[in-house]
Amino acid sequence: QIVDLLLLTDLAKKEDFAAAIADLDKGRSAGQLVDGLYRAWALLGLGQMSEATQAFDDVTKISGLKAFGLYHKALALASVGDFEAADAIFAGPEGGPLRSTRRGVMAHAQILSQLERDPDAVKLIDDTFGTSGDQVILSLRAELEAGKTVPFTMVEGATDGVAEVYYTVASALGSANTDINTLAYARMAEYLATDDADAVLLVASILEGQGQHGLASTEFDKI
Repeated sequence: QIVDLLLLTDLAKKEDFAAAIADLDKGRSAGQLVDGLYRAWALLGLGQMSEATQAFDDVTKISGLKAFGLYHKALALASVGDFEAADAIFAGPEGGPLRSTRRGVMAHAQILSQLERDPDAVKLIDDTFGTSGDQVILSLRAELEAGKTVPFTMVEGATDGVAEVYYTVASALGSANTDINTLAYARMAEYLATDDADAVLLVASILEGQGQHGLASTEFDKI
């Protein structure tokens, strides 16, 4: 499975999504959750938005994976500029779990800003974090409070989407989970999104938990 993960990641890095889908069809697999979401983002990368949307919906129908499918569908819609549809998912009755994570709140805040609803975005941040957010959250809030339209940068394309899939899975497994699979997903997220501090910190936390302090220190230095 880790070999398949590496090969699929290489194709995502190269943006060769046609080959990636062909590999998935032949049975290459990085795990049930990853496969479904990867396929959906790959279809988006090929410009097949209708098929991608259906693929995200297929993930939501799998027991225990509904929130994952909805979250990535919302990100995909926002990445192509359909902010109203993305907001409908986050703000809908099933959107609560999507807003329970730091990245989910940031994504929704950016989406609200794109819809010229900065006050709503500020309220979302305040309701979630109060005044105790980290520097990134506080900077985002300051921009929104100043009335600046914040760009949607959480996911800017299919490769970013695949990176977010890996980060989502590694985060769900938890940084306290120090097995090789958790590290592999986190490493691949970092590989695809090298400037994503969250991915770097997750890798560092896992390595620290494994007792690989030299490697963990190298990761922290990247920040």
